[in-house]
Amino acid sequence: MKARQKPRTPISAHGTCRTARGARWEAALSDIAEGGCRIADPAGQLAQGDQVRLTIAGTGPHYAQVRWRRGHAAGLAFLRPLPGELLEQLAAQERAPLPSRGHAEAAMPQPGARAPLRRIL
Repeated sequence: MKARQKPRTPISAHGTCRTARGARWEAALSDIAEGGCRIADPAGQLAQGDQVRLTIAGTGPHYAQVRWRRGHAAGLAFLRPLPGELLEQLAAQERAPLPSRGHAEAAMPQPGARAPLRRIL
């Protein structure tokens, strides 16, 4: 196995993966770097050498090739490096704190409260 050209950081994101054979699924991506990432492939649809099209956090398409496969995971090499801005955005999302319980409770409707109505024209 060839060593990585760029170090990977523990950045993760969700996206979609589509193979040349037409298989498509919501995918968990991890160890994302400029040159590649790890993708969860629970159904075992990817084989070494396959070309895939990804969307990552609503961006893309990003094209990649499967470099390795182990169990329910595969390593992808991007055909074009990911933009630095996207990596920074994903890293910032990883560092963002989860909302405190007070915020979640404030967003919950109170018992007996009526939901707002929306007019559809």
